[in-house]
Amino acid sequence: MVTSSSFDRAGVIRRRAWRPLFAIVILAASTLALFQQEPVAATQYGPPGDNLPDSSDHWYCFANYLDGSQSVPSSDRPRFRAAMDYLDLSTVMSAVEGVTGTGASYCGYSTDIYFYEFNGLLDANGYGNPRGSSVCIVWANRNGQICDRAEVDIFPSVIFVANGGFNGSSAQFDLNLHKTIRHEVGHTVGLDHYAQNPPTVPASAMVSGAVPYDFSYTKYIGHEICHINKYFGGAAC
Repeated sequence: MVTSSSFDRAGVIRRRAWRPLFAIVILAASTLALFQQEPVAATQYGPPGDNLPDSSDHWYCFANYLDGSQSVPSSDRPRFRAAMDYLDLSTVMSAVEGVTGTGASYCGYSTDIYFYEFNGLLDANGYGNPRGSSVCIVWANRNGQICDRAEVDIFPSVIFVANGGFNGSSAQFDLNLHKTIRHEVGHTVGLDHYAQNPPTVPASAMVSGAVPYDFSYTKYIGHEICHINKYFGGAAC
């Protein structure tokens, strides 16, 4: 389980009676460096920015279109599974794919995320589609804070065009697909956006928009992971 980075003052400050000023300077510099590495403000957790999960069990499935066809091709599903495996391994949450006895993906009443994939730059009203979206479709409580079931939609064609189309890097396109899926999954567990403004914002999956070829953008930072764990009884962040 990943936790927030820690700061060992004992290893930095030398408590020497004859050099108190030196110790103060070192403390101030070290504290500044800490905040530069990972801002305390970080992303907002939970409402009003995003919904909270109803439990630490986060079941998911690959939903079908209304005509019964697969919305997420089998070749694309490993990216979604990798995102859920990462959530499972890096936090106290448990991510489980719902499957039938034949191994087909199963979406039911206990499923927390319905995954869809759409390939179109424009929606039915002629407006541009986003890179991805996360919407609560079943609330666990009446005040609209805890979500029982969310729909996560990913739009690979939008990401493909933003990446330069056929002239873009296939590796960077793939990384941005991974990042977008993990970004939307982050919303289903209470994480909000980072505005992309390096170097003051650390590389995180919760940065909005296209990102450079850096695998740090496929992960949540320690502060975000701490908030998820704290919601389920973990230590304070």
